[in-house]
Amino acid sequence: MKNLILLIVLMQFGKGFSQKEPPIPTIWISPIDIYIKTEAGIKTYYKKRNKKKLNSKYAIFLERTIPTDTPIKDYYEYIVEEGIFKHGYKLGLWKTTYENKLVKTENYNNGLMVGHYRVFNTNGDVLYKTTFGPQGNGKYKDYYYTTGTLKEEGNYENGKKQDEWCRFDEKGDLVETLHYNEGMPKKE
Repeated sequence: MKNLILLIVLMQFGKGFSQKEPPIPTIWISPIDIYIKTEAGIKTYYKKRNKKKLNSKYAIFLERTIPTDTPIKDYYEYIVEEGIFKHGYKLGLWKTTYENKLVKTENYNNGLMVGHYRVFNTNGDVLYKTTFGPQGNGKYKDYYYTTGTLKEEGNYENGKKQDEWCRFDEKGDLVETLHYNEGMPKKE
């Protein structure tokens, strides 16, 4: 009996050291709950109501994938972007899901896209992969996740859109071409 009590005490004592920190709770917000301020192309995110810069982990509902007029039911009906903000800037690994499947991973440092960037289709196949430099330089491409058709492409320099950026429809037809200089669209 004495050994049993000692074993229980040791198990409880050891438990305190082996437990990990509790995860940061995810706060779900929609694009209408935040506003974005662009400083020469680099986005800073704020809460709309109190105009405080976002800090913490968030999941942002970007676009409804199932057309309906009903209010938010479940997050799997949306394209959802999830990650951490620090002082209003994206930081670390950000994941985008489409119908609850991972379709994009991006890495950020103080709002600059850096490191590995990956785009997947809904089957998990890689559609595009590249690495952005430490200054946020690289070729950006995004796709329609179900068809694998190119949706948008352009170059980033110093974390800002630069030169020609093209947007395509779901059939792959060119919809819009814009020219940027240091993150700002050039006036034609």
